[in-house]
Amino acid sequence: MQRNITYQRDLKYFFLLIVVLVYEAISTIYSYLPPLFGFMFVIFLNSLKDDSKFLVFTTIIYLLFFEANRDFLIFSSILFFVISIYYIEPILKKIIKCNKCLIPILITWIYMGYSVFINASYFILSIEEPVFNFLIFYYIIIETLFAFLVLG
Repeated sequence: MQRNITYQRDLKYFFLLIVVLVYEAISTIYSYLPPLFGFMFVIFLNSLKDDSKFLVFTTIIYLLFFEANRDFLIFSSILFFVISIYYIEPILKKIIKCNKCLIPILITWIYMGYSVFINASYFILSIEEPVFNFLIFYYIIIETLFAFLVLG
């Protein structure tokens, strides 16, 4: 007799979330491991287009965990993702017609734009601003390669 698992896709995403959260904790300890911030933006963008509510929810959980581990303002990455999806991504999509070419540009935008966004937010709130880390360029290259491998 064959079993029918109805929530197989959601179960896969749940285990993927656990793996990504463990990876995020490890990447906080070892700075040479990229935090997958740009990659999660691409996943968030695709999940909004596919109307996958569970994947959007898991990405939001990851972003909250990312902010907590890196001592950023709460909901700042989610706010920046939403601003980027509704204002920046359509402009980039009009300029660049190739979807595969858009991935490295989006990942670069997310890292550079989020650095500016965080510094501006901290300046407005009169909080000590985080130091710009040049590992961001390394993260951009590694995450772009990873996104090409995983997303095809």
